Amino acid sequence: MSMRATAQAGGAAERRSTVRAATGNNRELQRRTVLEAAARLFMERGFAGTSMSDVARTLQVSRPTLYYYFENKDSILAALVEEVTITSSENSRALDQDADPIQALHGAVRRQVEFIIENATIYRVLTNSQVFLPPSLRAVNDEAKQAIFKNFEHLIERGVASGRLREVNPALAALTVIGMCNWTASWYREGGGLARPQVAEQIADMATAALAAPTDARQVHEALNDAQHSLARLAALLGPA
Repeated sequence: MSMRATAQAGGAAERRSTVRAATGNNRELQRRTVLEAAARLFMERGFAGTSMSDVARTLQVSRPTLYYYFENKDSILAALVEEVTITSSENSRALDQDADPIQALHGAVRRQVEFIIENATIYRVLTNSQVFLPPSLRAVNDEAKQAIFKNFEHLIERGVASGRLREVNPALAALTVIGMCNWTASWYREGGGLARPQVAEQIADMATAALAAPTDARQVHEALNDAQHSLARLAALLGPA
């Protein structure tokens, strides 16, 4: 094959790849649009009171077009679970477990709040639609929520052990922090006094401030450790009595 033919073949392959990528991106965008429209209807009418025809009518598309993305409203609900609960648990697993405990907790809360605010409608739908989840999907949802809880609990346990966080029950503290994060889905609205990043930052500040060990107590803890190390070094220098 000539160099021209080879170049033409390569160009054609690249164009086909670009078209496939564009088509895939567009499909994902349309799928997200369907999810958001369905979530709003589930919030307004309830899951049981919403039909696929309602979703199609809201989107001004035909039912066959809607079925291209989802076979029924149960599959939409399943996608909503995957969209937020599972993704949120995966995000929490990706935390830097070696970072300073307070910085790690602050970052975890901030990212969690930002994600919840971004998906607030879906979070509210899932809260109100738990009863409609089939057993298998409910198990997946519960497992994802448990993973989020365990990741926060581990962060707090590590902070308590290091002396950076006050002596608290890690499980209780984790549930409290998660509750702070989740509640934003109920009250946050765009156009309020604070933008999303500001809300996330302030909630993270409050969570870490509530759990941080008092500065003087931390200083005493560190001073005692330093004193113990100094005494140990002095004893080593002096040698046996």
